Amino acid sequence: MTTLGTPPHAPAVGNDLFVHNMRQLWRHDPALALRIDAVADEDRFPIEPTKSGAWTVRAATPDGKPLYLHSKYDPATEADRFAATVEIEGNFGFVVSGLGLGYHVTALCERLQGDAIVIVCEPSVEMIATALTCVDFTKLIESRRILFLTDADKTRLHELLQPYGTLIMLGTQFLRHEPSLRLTEPEHGAISGAIAEFVTYTRMTLMTLVSNSKITCQNIAMNLVHYVQTPPIDILRDRFAGNPCIVISAGPSLSRNIDQLAALKGKAVLCAVQTALKPLMARGIVPDF
Repeated sequence: MTTLGTPPHAPAVGNDLFVHNMRQLWRHDPALALRIDAVADEDRFPIEPTKSGAWTVRAATPDGKPLYLHSKYDPATEADRFAATVEIEGNFGFVVSGLGLGYHVTALCERLQGDAIVIVCEPSVEMIATALTCVDFTKLIESRRILFLTDADKTRLHELLQPYGTLIMLGTQFLRHEPSLRLTEPEHGAISGAIAEFVTYTRMTLMTLVSNSKITCQNIAMNLVHYVQTPPIDILRDRFAGNPCIVISAGPSLSRNIDQLAALKGKAVLCAVQTALKPLMARGIVPDF
C-alpha cells in the first residue's frame, strides 16, 4: 500500500490491520468485503498523522476545496465529544451518516447499552477501505454491533436490517458526521431516507400484527362454545375419500363463478379458504370446510 513517510510516533497503519478487519468482514458481510477487496491501494484516501499521533484523512469537496474529515490535532477527543452529545437512553439503533476513519463510530459504540447497534451510511467504498487500514473494527464487526450500508438498495437494506427490526423499531436516532456529508451529501440522504422508510415499515408491521392478533383472540372467544362442542377432526379421516373437491379462495374467478357453486353442493366437497367464506354464506352456500 502507499507509504506516507510518517514519523516514528505515528500509529500502525497497513495491511496487517486491514487483513484483521477484513477477516471479520468476510465472515459477516461477504458482499461488502468483496467490494472493498477490489479497491486498489492507490484508490484509498490520503491519510496524515495528527499532533496526537492518530491519523486523519484528507479529501476534497465537490468544488475542489481541501477537507480534513477529522481534527488535525486530536481526532480521539473530537470523537468523544461527538459521542457525548448522543442521547443513548431509549434508543437501540443509531444511524450514522459518514464513516471517515471511524473514530466517532467507535466512540459511540463504547457508550452503547444492551444489544444496541450502529448502522453506518458510507457511500464511498474507498473510504471504508481506508478506515479499515487505520482503525480496529474487528470486535465491533464480530459482535454485529456495527453494520455498513453503501447505497439505498432496498433488497440489501432489508436483508441486512431485518434481523434487527425489533431493535430499530423500538428507538432509532439519526446522526450526521458533518465533514463526511460535505463530500457526498445526496448519497447520504438517499441511504438515511431508505432506512427511515424501513423503520416506518417495521412499526407498521408490528401494529398490523398486534391488531390482527386482537381480532383473532376475539374470534376465538366468540366461537369458543362451538369449539368445545364440536368433535375433533379425527372423525373425518377418509370420510370424503374418492370424492371431488373444490377449493374456494378469494379472487376474480370467485366473483364470476360463485353462483355456480350452489349447484355443486352435495356433488363435491366444498372447501372455503379464509375470506371466501363470508361471500358464500351471504348467498346461502354453506361449504363443507
